[in-house]
Amino acid sequence: MRILIVAPSAYLLGGVQNWLDYLMPGLEKFGYEVVLGLTDGDHHRSADYLVRHPWRKVERIINPTGSRQGRVNAISRKILDIKPDIVFSVNIGDCLEAMSDLKEKRQSAARLVMTMHGIEADYIGDLRYYEQVVDGVIYTNRLIKPLIQTFTALQSSRLFYASYGVDILHRMPVRDFKPHHIFWIGRFDQTQKRCLELPLIAESLPSRDSSWKLILAGDGPEECRLRQGFDAIEVGRVEFLGHVPHKKLLKELLPKAGILLVNSSWETGPITIWEAMSAGVPVVTSRYTGSGVENSLEDQHNVLMFDVGDVRAAAECLQSLFHDTELRRRLTQNGFELVNQRYSVSRSVDSWQRALRTIMALPPREDFALEAAEEPRQGRFDRWLGASKGEILRRVLGRSWAHRSAGSEWPHARVGMSAENQEKFDTLARALDQQGGGYHEGGQIGQ
Repeated sequence: MRILIVAPSAYLLGGVQNWLDYLMPGLEKFGYEVVLGLTDGDHHRSADYLVRHPWRKVERIINPTGSRQGRVNAISRKILDIKPDIVFSVNIGDCLEAMSDLKEKRQSAARLVMTMHGIEADYIGDLRYYEQVVDGVIYTNRLIKPLIQTFTALQSSRLFYASYGVDILHRMPVRDFKPHHIFWIGRFDQTQKRCLELPLIAESLPSRDSSWKLILAGDGPEECRLRQGFDAIEVGRVEFLGHVPHKKLLKELLPKAGILLVNSSWETGPITIWEAMSAGVPVVTSRYTGSGVENSLEDQHNVLMFDVGDVRAAAECLQSLFHDTELRRRLTQNGFELVNQRYSVSRSVDSWQRALRTIMALPPREDFALEAAEEPRQGRFDRWLGASKGEILRRVLGRSWAHRSAGSEWPHARVGMSAENQEKFDTLARALDQQGGGYHEGGQIGQ
């Protein structure tokens, strides 16, 4: 059985990339042929991606015109060439449109699987529009299911939970580390990762304690502002490591980390927490949206938690771990047991492959009628001739759009949600997640 995974190549650091690194060889062991279709362009550089995340069977998806219709056509051509049994959409909304076109024209019988790696309204907006086309959704955080059920009419039989996973040791490693060394790992982004709070957290730590140090591994669009935020912090307190290859992170950095700090607004894992726990590193984390219904993190038991945005509480949690040996021991032991029980690579791969086999056994989505979405007109060719014919003329004349960002070149979502519905989505997501264990798979909130 052949799988085509359509994924972005612009982002080298992150949980989705690490997930693909173990999922693809894992699925091959179950007998799947896995082809990785990487978006390519000025910002999506597949060659750079493959240096960090190598894979043997790769197809570059190139959009020569840079247009919205060109993205769909590029994916469609690749699907027709590869003839997969399953098309796996990973944060590429145009993949849903491409499969919709191919199914409507009876040119592909592949099953369309949408993977959900974010608690974001635009992903649910895409799913709501294409729900008659999507054969199955595999989500990585339990909060996503009630959100899908609220905003779409997709049957629960087509919704599947499959967690992320990390490599697990037979016993928790004995580590020689400095408990005052605080590690923060991720993309320098404010919307989700809230990286610009890090200087405020550092300012709340005691200046008289000379041993604490904040070590940042990552890069991203807010790096300049983040560095400026630390101007008032004593020299030597903060160290920027830049982008760190995942293997080096696991083998060299995490084993020396004193504490892992996560202050995100939402997460579907994050894999970074599971990796820290497997390495015996205590975790201080925000009560990010996604930590409640998933029901794995417990304050004072396997992590220390603070409310999103509360920088003083974050600093207090960090300070409590600096000198309390018994607290560190309890958190690391219970964290190690958690990932062994729920978040191993083998358990993760098994849940993904079982979901795929179940989706293949379901009736295919053949008869559907999508409401006409308002398609933005890109330039005069589209205005004169329509998107399809305008794209043909654009290719004949060799015209191409120049994009200023990766998100413009190959956006994560195609249809998305209105600003009003996004606000409703965010409010509902927080409310559902705050109920935590009140939601159970197969049940309703409050049962």
